[in-house]
Amino acid sequence: TVIEKIMELRALSKSVIISVDGGIKVGIARQCAKAGADILVAGSAILRSEDEEMAVEALQADIET
Repeated sequence: TVIEKIMELRALSKSVIISVDGGIKVGIARQCAKAGADILVAGSAILRSEDEEMAVEALQADIET
């Protein structure tokens, strides 16, 4: 899975920047961040939502928990 790949990459290097693009939504964002991802690209999760600002806030809250 993507989470396993992020963990493998992070184990190889603490200094490499890991970016995940695609499939980022609430719940997945937290898992990716905890696994070691540095950058999360969440286009559809934001742009397809009814309230883009709320979608961004929800993703930020998810990562911070």
